[in-house]
Amino acid sequence: MTRRAWIATVLFGWTVSCSSGPAPFPRPMPPPVPEGEDAGPLGDGGAEAAPVAPRDAPVPPAAQGLVDRALRNLQQRMALGSTDEIRIVSVEEVEWGDTSLDCPDPEMQYRRENTPGFLILLEAADRTYEYHSDTAYSIILCKDGRPVRSGS
Repeated sequence: MTRRAWIATVLFGWTVSCSSGPAPFPRPMPPPVPEGEDAGPLGDGGAEAAPVAPRDAPVPPAAQGLVDRALRNLQQRMALGSTDEIRIVSVEEVEWGDTSLDCPDPEMQYRRENTPGFLILLEAADRTYEYHSDTAYSIILCKDGRPVRSGS
């Protein structure tokens, strides 16, 4: 880009920003790309921005309270300072095959009836934790198809 083209770009940007009212913070201009270099699709010398993975998966509104309970449960089990140390990997609407939420305690008996709920996957300290829930209140930390007891 020539010096004249760069000055015109700066003046145009200043004119546009002044016509829409004062900006709360001045925006820095990107450095000009030397002549003969391809600015790339992003106008930054050809470098592409690295994709940023979302911190948490989306949570269906109907599952928000259950996910919050699962986060607090895992925080307490792991003695973490905050639920911010836990990442929501996924929240999937499911239909469990019985009232055990497909995570039966061998000492309990359950009714064989379809039970709607959520499969909630959380990650903390590089490990994934699987919670099964109904749609109302119950959450169960499940490992290898069995509930994880407190202190386990």
